[in-house]
Amino acid sequence: MELLKEILYQLAIDVPILNESDILHSLNDKIFDNVRNNKGTVITIDEAHLIKDTEICEGLRLLLKFQLNDRFLMTLILLGQPELKERTIRSHSLRNAYPSDIMPIRFTLRKWLKYPIFRVKKAGMKRIAFSREALQKTYEYSGGFPERLTTCLI
Repeated sequence: MELLKEILYQLAIDVPILNESDILHSLNDKIFDNVRNNKGTVITIDEAHLIKDTEICEGLRLLLKFQLNDRFLMTLILLGQPELKERTIRSHSLRNAYPSDIMPIRFTLRKWLKYPIFRVKKAGMKRIAFSREALQKTYEYSGGFPERLTTCLI
């Protein structure tokens, strides 16, 4: 319920909520309104690998039911660390409902060496404090997955 309420909030849907059915009906109305106005609806859930509750997985599965005979009315994007793929495969609810493969993003070493420098420059840092050797070690430790970069640098 909390996840669905947050989705309503993020989509600027302001209606009285009594139960899950009210949430789903309000969400359905908004998605169809977007379709009528030639707009897409995309719901992105970051850190989705942390979702362990089967009820939340079931709620995500319900979101994928918003469709017409020939297409989905919204896009659901789950972002997370590589274990998200395994967790999704183990979740009966999501495995059977999710229409596409889950592909973790893995950087090459070349791209990895540029990524933390880009991040710290965006944060306003003028001087780069990482040696090439340190960045290569973080690449080895992280397996090239950018979601693990912060953990490597702490």
